[in-house]
Amino acid sequence: MTQKESLILRTYGQTDIGLMRASNEDSYLLNDTIQIYAVADGLGGLPHGDLASQLSVETLEYLIAQVANHMTPDAWKRMFNHINQTVHNEGIKVNEELGMGSTLTAAFIRDDTLTIAHVGDTGVYLLRKGSQLQKLTEDHTMAQEIFNTLPPGETKELPDYYYHSLTRCMGQYGDLKTDVITQKLEPGDRILIYSDGVTKTLEDPEIHDYIALEDTPRALVDNIIRIARERGGPDNCTAIAIYVDEA
Repeated sequence: MTQKESLILRTYGQTDIGLMRASNEDSYLLNDTIQIYAVADGLGGLPHGDLASQLSVETLEYLIAQVANHMTPDAWKRMFNHINQTVHNEGIKVNEELGMGSTLTAAFIRDDTLTIAHVGDTGVYLLRKGSQLQKLTEDHTMAQEIFNTLPPGETKELPDYYYHSLTRCMGQYGDLKTDVITQKLEPGDRILIYSDGVTKTLEDPEIHDYIALEDTPRALVDNIIRIARERGGPDNCTAIAIYVDEA
């Protein structure tokens, strides 16, 4: 639990290998002192996904500790480019031909403002009292890029791999395009940061209900991981829950 200004945060995070993977390539960061929280998912199609995700969150924590009081949208983009270059350089060392890669979704809370910096298909949900579940991030996948070109309300059937083929990731060559999102927080808000092992096994209405019903962040995260395993545990599953209370 951490308190800053008029809000109190209750937080909990956990990761699980699942039942179908030989290793856990997810990593997460939960630092209540700085109020930085992140989930990274190493790319399974490339070598050393576990190293890529771990390096992403460790570099993020190291950098934000030095400049937490001076973060702007441009500063977030520069920081994510630095992390991208770090992962890219290490990837060339471990596999010169293929490199390595990871998603990275970071949530930073300062006073009553949530800032999200995001690359890949990890993501953030927000549930506010009296409102529907909001997905604050957009997946950087081939499928989403195609959907963004369609007229409103129109859909299209796509092969399954389109939904899991990333268009951006940490470790890629060159400059990285980072989404930066800001959101004012209110007492009662509940935030879930997740890897796609969550959304592969739970639909949005289920996620809404669990976030609304569970009284503690730990109960929410533990239940999400339990359900993912009960439904076959097809992927690594990672979740961080942040409950916003009034001081």
